[in-house]
Amino acid sequence: KQAKIKNSLERYLGPKMVTHLIDNKINLDQEGEERLVSILFSDIRGFTPLSERLKPKQVIEILTIYFSRMTQIIFKYDGFIDKFIGDAIFCIFGIPLFQGNHAELAVKAAVEMQKELIKMNEEIFGPMDIELKVGIGINTGNVVYGNIASMDRPEVTILGDSVNTSERLCSLAKGGQILISEESTKYLKETYPMEKLGLLRLKGKEEKVMVHSIAL
Repeated sequence: KQAKIKNSLERYLGPKMVTHLIDNKINLDQEGEERLVSILFSDIRGFTPLSERLKPKQVIEILTIYFSRMTQIIFKYDGFIDKFIGDAIFCIFGIPLFQGNHAELAVKAAVEMQKELIKMNEEIFGPMDIELKVGIGINTGNVVYGNIASMDRPEVTILGDSVNTSERLCSLAKGGQILISEESTKYLKETYPMEKLGLLRLKGKEEKVMVHSIAL
């Protein structure tokens, strides 16, 4: 039973967090509760046209290398990988265990992801005549967290407008850019080099959102 739980959790979390949850017998069978979390979306820019000129085997190889390294970084900062959506990553900081520094962890992960991709382009993708560029969006807010899916296939995930804001920030971010909402900056204790981009209109939202760009 423990091995089954471990295998299930490792889809979402790093080994350190999985071991902690199992050792402390923490129940993940949430029926739904409100949580304050930080959400990170990342997306490869221009991957569709790139994949059109590559063989399917090459596309799988590139994504496997990319996802593997990005996953290691997210797990390093105790992020929870909700899912991969095509070439995008949707992850959360602050679940299943509450982390008071969830916004800080999300920013640290985002910065390291962008820096690591620069190295990967030089050492791995460059020789393949490929350059990957990723846009990242980060937002902090209240969400509903729990097992939300069909009776046959329950999934631990989150729902809420804060998720949509993070996704919209990611869609605005250029390759190599990290966009973060004003709400997330309120929870940062460390100082990061930032540029205030001002109030931006996000798709599907009536009110404009104050957005900052984090320099690497």
